[in-house]
Amino acid sequence: MAVASTSTTANLTRPWRAIQFISAGLLGMGVPLLVSGPSTEAVVLGLAIILVLVTPARGALLINLAETLKSPIGLTLMAVLVAWIPSVALSLSPLQSLAIWGRSIGLLIAASLIACFLARNSGARDIATKALVLGALVCATLALIGLAGGSPVLALIRGLPFESFEVVHFLKYYASVAACLMPVVLVLGHKLGGAWWRAAWLYPPMALSIVLLLNSGAGVVGLVAAAATGGLAYFSGTPRLRRFSLGGLALLIGLGLVGLGSMFAHAPAPPPADLIVDGRYEGSFETPLPLWLLDAHRQQIWGFSLDATLNRPWFGYGLDRSNYIPGADLMLTEFNQTIVPAHPHNWLIEIIIDSGFIGLAALLGVVGAIIARWLQIARQDRWLGAAGLGLCGAFFTSSLLNFSFWTTWWQTVFLVLSAILMAHVPRRLGAAPANPDRRV
Repeated sequence: MAVASTSTTANLTRPWRAIQFISAGLLGMGVPLLVSGPSTEAVVLGLAIILVLVTPARGALLINLAETLKSPIGLTLMAVLVAWIPSVALSLSPLQSLAIWGRSIGLLIAASLIACFLARNSGARDIATKALVLGALVCATLALIGLAGGSPVLALIRGLPFESFEVVHFLKYYASVAACLMPVVLVLGHKLGGAWWRAAWLYPPMALSIVLLLNSGAGVVGLVAAAATGGLAYFSGTPRLRRFSLGGLALLIGLGLVGLGSMFAHAPAPPPADLIVDGRYEGSFETPLPLWLLDAHRQQIWGFSLDATLNRPWFGYGLDRSNYIPGADLMLTEFNQTIVPAHPHNWLIEIIIDSGFIGLAALLGVVGAIIARWLQIARQDRWLGAAGLGLCGAFFTSSLLNFSFWTTWWQTVFLVLSAILMAHVPRRLGAAPANPDRRV
């Protein structure tokens, strides 16, 4: 990701500078405003990008964007897009998969544009940072008010009538959002310093409260992963603790993969074909995994999905096609749902189904490159590296249990927060900043 710590507002007239600052504020508020719903996030961020592109500085910005796409992470992302082309061509629905592929390109370009815009404009970067910290605190407060019985207040924010509604049902997705925001809010608050730094420390207990009140397992593992990976990244910036921290991170990832592999290996087999009548299975289910670890229906989803990958192991069934594969519409009477109701609830399984082992290997290459980049940044700025790796930990572990990988608003959470963090990285990592841990 390209970044440059310079200001590009000097040659702009006052109205154009105001437009740039408004767009920066909207960029910072976009992800926290998911408390109001995915549509609000889309409108706010979409408007922000439009405002960025209408300013006279867009020419230089687009040149910077082209340079960014040539960075190591940019090239690995292009490799993933290329690796997904066979999955689009061989998809159960090529046009639908092509739309998902094209949307992924659009989201990646938009995130890169955000990073370049904020990196080139120190004033806009400062406003976006303050808007994100303030927005996260305000939106977390609104979520807690709703969960504490003040749902009519939250209803107004979500565009609903001023009356009580089932907050947990409508807001459960926000638990994973809060987990992703936690390391970002903490570190950006540290960079702002003063009252911002003290206020940022309010967010972790608020995020934990939101996760627990929403009873979100994905949110819990996201918070734990954010704390663990962020902490290890922070200490990797200390020469004396670098080997210990990197070894701990490798051990953590290794144990996680071994644990997932064991769960996948013990997932139940699909329901016997001779007991399926008129597309419905009314029999009992095997639950080889403990129910406290994974509920019975999710075990069936994982078992069926993993079994289905054997039929198309290399390029899969097509992007975002996991709930359209043959047999996915089998109705399970006990749950009154299909065996794959929407997606596999695990991004690794979903990517294998959709793009095969080739697509998964390419995507894991990107994840590895991103982790390596944040560890490199941590050597210069421990706080920033901790935020970046903490965000990765929260996003990718939460995604093992929650939403479809292809969900636009969920991808946007990761991409926009990553872009804002990357905008704080100096162009030359070799030139260490003065006192990177100093509270300004």
